[in-house]
Amino acid sequence: MLIKKSAGPLLTILIAVTPIAIWWFLANPKILTDTAPQIYTAIATAAALGAISLLSFNIILSARLPIFERLFLGLDRAYRAHRLIGGTILMLLLLHAMFLTARYSDVSLISGYEFIKPSADIPLMIGKLALGIMTLLVVMSIYIKVKYQWFIIAQRILGGLLFLGAYHAFFVDGSDLITNSVLAIYIGTLGLIAAFLYVYRSTFHKSIKQKYEYVVESVEHIENVTKIWLNPKSKSIPFYAGQFGFFTFNSKAVDNEPHPFSFASNSNDNKLRIGVKVLGDYTRDIPKLEAGDTASVEGAYGHFSFTKLRSKKQVWLAAGIGITPFLSMAHSLPKGYDITFIYRDVSSKTAVFKLELDELNTNTQGLRTLVSNSDQQVDFKLDKVVALGADDYLICGPPNMMHAVSKQLKKLGVKNNQIHFEEFKLV
Repeated sequence: MLIKKSAGPLLTILIAVTPIAIWWFLANPKILTDTAPQIYTAIATAAALGAISLLSFNIILSARLPIFERLFLGLDRAYRAHRLIGGTILMLLLLHAMFLTARYSDVSLISGYEFIKPSADIPLMIGKLALGIMTLLVVMSIYIKVKYQWFIIAQRILGGLLFLGAYHAFFVDGSDLITNSVLAIYIGTLGLIAAFLYVYRSTFHKSIKQKYEYVVESVEHIENVTKIWLNPKSKSIPFYAGQFGFFTFNSKAVDNEPHPFSFASNSNDNKLRIGVKVLGDYTRDIPKLEAGDTASVEGAYGHFSFTKLRSKKQVWLAAGIGITPFLSMAHSLPKGYDITFIYRDVSSKTAVFKLELDELNTNTQGLRTLVSNSDQQVDFKLDKVVALGADDYLICGPPNMMHAVSKQLKKLGVKNNQIHFEEFKLV
């Protein structure tokens, strides 16, 4: 079975709590015996220390370093943590501002107003500006659907707020970082690592992980799915079936921003294949790619694979473009496995992968493929699926489908550690 215990969340908590602990024991604020304004100040300080530490850690986390994929048991989990951390940072910063305002308002309402309004205090105004920008961008990211390119720009701006936050933290009047050298070293070191990675990746568009160069061999577009074959210029990317990579296409047809796609080819092949479904402005341009266009592939990433499981009796459940990692697994399947592969197609009329599945069913020992069609109102009969007695269930498809199937499997008696899926959303 896949190991389910992740050290990532514990590390995240440690990153946030450490500066608060340093401040508490060295500054000894004694908030339980002090006056209300001092209590408000102490809470505001603790919130700020946690926020600036998590902001640095979030930037480090977004660099896709291999160590964090291991700690979080997959890049998808690391990126889900990234989103949760982002929300936590905003909450802590709002608490910081709220309790500082409460501190001055406790003296008088005029003092509270004087604190909120614009002033000549540059470090203070920088802090207010950073909070305003972060609030705006987070709200936009959650409630407004923007083009992929603008989404990437927004993420870079959010990362850049580290510099504004650091200036505010070190130079605002009464900063604990000036009087507490241990705290300053901790926050400063974390911030410098984050700043280096931010500049290295965002400004110079560099990746920490090796990139592999490919040339597009062919592009086939059927209905709303595009199949792309690529040949390596020199060395091909090593990966195991089920993994994905970040593809950057050098073409006039699409933006040159990296985007994640699952490998759909045999892990032992020299060539690469991916399948892309039209889901937004970026993927809408993918069919315009032409043979001869080049691509850089960063990776490989992911822990979603039959190769990561001890059991050889498995059920694979796919829907939509979620079939692509399973195609890689099916083409790479060695002897000795007992696999039931069920795919829910959008329509029996298109059946983009139907012929390939039929060939796999005929030619692959230990693999049985079944296709259901939504236009025929045929869905996963999960009670019959569970009756097969498989040890593990791998699921890939739209997020709602994966969570719904997972929930139903659990109701039918399947244990949580028998269910595996990878939900990847670009940050």
